[in-house]
Amino acid sequence: LLYAYLFSRKQIIFETHNYILHQGFKSLDKFYHWLLKKSVAKGRVKTLVCISYALANYWKHQGIPADKIVAAHDGIDIEMFNTNKTKKQAREELSLPKDKIIATYSGRLYANRKIDNILSLASKFPEAFFVVVGGPDSNAQLFKSEADEIHLKNILFTGQVKHEQVPDYLAASDILLALWSSDVPTINYCSPLKLFEYMAAKKIILAHGFPTIKEVLTDEENSLLVKIDDIDDLIKKLNIAIGLINNTYIPVNAYNEVKDKYTWKKRVESI
Repeated sequence: LLYAYLFSRKQIIFETHNYILHQGFKSLDKFYHWLLKKSVAKGRVKTLVCISYALANYWKHQGIPADKIVAAHDGIDIEMFNTNKTKKQAREELSLPKDKIIATYSGRLYANRKIDNILSLASKFPEAFFVVVGGPDSNAQLFKSEADEIHLKNILFTGQVKHEQVPDYLAASDILLALWSSDVPTINYCSPLKLFEYMAAKKIILAHGFPTIKEVLTDEENSLLVKIDDIDDLIKKLNIAIGLINNTYIPVNAYNEVKDKYTWKKRVESI
């Protein structure tokens, strides 16, 4: 951005994933805000791509003209998730229970993700099996120790896995958990990749209904949305999701939507 402002004779497309442009120092963040607005005003930045409509609205309120802004959510390489493996095959390969309802979370295991909520679900639903895919491995081990302390036998922490293995875990599942908390610093502006991966997996998605998540997911249409930071509603909606496992309406809607709107190819075309 600094190069574009000072030296470049070409117009650039600049993409933002957050309203904060520098995490470490407020003074630098303020400077980069000024620099971005000046670069747009001088015509050096032709288009500002924002990863959500909420983020696009933020920059509009910062004074960047609406006709310079494009809102474009993240996307997916859908072929990667068009696995031909059946649920039975995926479970056999991953050594997962064959006769249990499996609910899976994939993603980072940071404290602000409130992974403890999944431990609570495991204790409330002993008939189901919970798979938590992701790292850092040290955090996965920490949560595994917590599960062992309360004698949970129906939860597995895989630790970090290769990204190309994620489709197999999703294929082995019945329900996919897209869970966050209000403590996630980017939650009001983000476009999580897992949303689109989950949609491509053709499974029931259970997701917290943050505003940017609702830009993609619609309750009872392509997902089940949970009240923010409400463990009781999470338990209630998981009960509903279990009852809908054999209903293909919601998963097919999600798949059709991601196929039609959220591939990387579609994203490039829209920008």
